Amino acid sequence: MSNLQDLYKAIETLRKNNIPIDDNLSKRLDEAEEQIIRDEILPIIGKNIEPTLRQIQRKLVLVVDYDPSAPISVRMTRKRVITDETEAKNIHCCRLRSHLPPRSRSRMWLSIRKHV
Repeated sequence: MSNLQDLYKAIETLRKNNIPIDDNLSKRLDEAEEQIIRDEILPIIGKNIEPTLRQIQRKLVLVVDYDPSAPISVRMTRKRVITDETEAKNIHCCRLRSHLPPRSRSRMWLSIRKHV
């Protein structure tokens, strides 16, 4: 079981047992979730999309909008950030390896927005 699944299971157990999650604990759980996503999930996403992105020879920004109850939305732009939500976090998750010279290499940025 992944660390993220363990975290979600622990939260579900607290809720099932009617144990209140105060603001402090909620903040710590959110931080733990974000750290697991950043450290474990985003590198996997980066490795999985790298072969496709290697075909592109220009800089771009991809924004992945994920809501578990809706289809994934992926948008691109040449601008740094296309979201107007102040709570979005840009996470530099990986540097693409490439046959191109270092100045031509692309970076992938994911904008993560928490849906409630």
